Amino acid sequence: MLGSATIVHGLLADLDADMRVLLWNTVPTHPHRPGDRLSNRGPSAVERRCGVTYACRIIEAVDPQEVVAIGRVAERTLKRELSREVHYVRHPANGGADKFREGMRTILG
Repeated sequence: MLGSATIVHGLLADLDADMRVLLWNTVPTHPHRPGDRLSNRGPSAVERRCGVTYACRIIEAVDPQEVVAIGRVAERTLKRELSREVHYVRHPANGGADKFREGMRTILG
């Protein structure tokens, strides 16, 4: 089973887009259950607010042609904070790899 980052970077390489796409997590930490560092949990509201601050600063500085939220957490968080269009694609985790690839191919050509 491939990890999300492997899927994302593999698709960007396949599309020859790895040098024209900037990736940044809206939650750049790894939220996990207390005492279980290898687990995953959804980010808290505080974690989302802290993370999106930096994402918005980067978006403002770079002024990209498109902003793509990978996953619903990123989509909801960015749409609340940005006054520009945010495209959504399915997160590649938990069986979403094919829909992620399809969505990104549509956006990136």
